Amino acid sequence: MATFADDLAWLCTGLALTKPIVVGHSMGGNVALELAARHPGVPASIVLIDSVIFPHRSFLDALQPVVEALRGPDYVTACQRALLATCLPTDDETRKAQLITSLPKAPRHVLASALRNHLTEYDVTPAAAGCRVPIAYIGAAVPMADLIQFRRLTPQLVTAQTLGSGHFSPLFVPDQINAMLSTFLKVYSPGANGGRMSLEPS
Repeated sequence: MATFADDLAWLCTGLALTKPIVVGHSMGGNVALELAARHPGVPASIVLIDSVIFPHRSFLDALQPVVEALRGPDYVTACQRALLATCLPTDDETRKAQLITSLPKAPRHVLASALRNHLTEYDVTPAAAGCRVPIAYIGAAVPMADLIQFRRLTPQLVTAQTLGSGHFSPLFVPDQINAMLSTFLKVYSPGANGGRMSLEPS
């Protein structure tokens, strides 16, 4: 996570971005949080969308078989099943199919390492304690974060939750996400980046 955050800081500098709002979904939210803690002068504010932050032990225990499966020969199928498990029955079936078929066939070691290093072996405590910029967390229907513990370390945290969507809320309910981002900019991070930001479903 620290390396990703350093890369992102380098990219922002290279693009001459001044105080961007950094929005990260899933692992991207962990990277955004690391960025705010390691490079506090870079982001104006950050938004985490359904990132795993201070997960409960039961959640991590349930993930362990997935971590093991990603080390095996049929790791792509294991990853597809894990993605489907984070969707809700109410999620659009066509978009679900697009999500699964568009899954990049990344090398096994990349998938296994990414999951392990941002979930089962990642300590978010220093990043949460070191974040000083305005921050929002937008969760989905199935909780992936202990927001009480998160707020203890990051008191400026504001939270919201989407309705009728699983983990991939930017894909399935972009209108809800965009409305929340707009409110965050107006109320909690006014004037940042001109106050304009939206997500488009891919």
